[in-house]
Amino acid sequence: MRLAAILCCALALAGCATGYVKDSIFGGHWDEEGPGELITVGYNGNGYTKGEKVEIYLLYRSAEVARERGKPYFSAYQSIRAAIVDAPLSEATVHALGGKPFGKVYIMLHDGPVPGGLEATDVLAKYAEAVKRFGTVPADGQGSAG
Repeated sequence: MRLAAILCCALALAGCATGYVKDSIFGGHWDEEGPGELITVGYNGNGYTKGEKVEIYLLYRSAEVARERGKPYFSAYQSIRAAIVDAPLSEATVHALGGKPFGKVYIMLHDGPVPGGLEATDVLAKYAEAVKRFGTVPADGQGSAG
């Protein structure tokens, strides 16, 4: 009986769009060091996640990473090549594999403003309401701690 209850809960959760959560088997955001001074930030959705959400979650998580590391500004790049030639993105590109959207950006953190860069506080404020509406963030609207 207990196994049946667990399976029912898992199926119910699997039927929902992935919210703004740390990566799990149902999707979510992730980040890792590298290459070089860059930080790779990604988001994996499930079949119910819209591409618009993935774009927002990528920028929101990038801003959180900058804030967590004490950097007020960051530049986001669609590819390593774009980072090498310093061509920051204006919006993230979302891909799909098996009907599941995903995206990845490379970010460079900065102490001050740079051309094409973004201010972490501005990005967090701009997307806080959308992230709350689509997913899960703490009541302070400042995003998750990890």
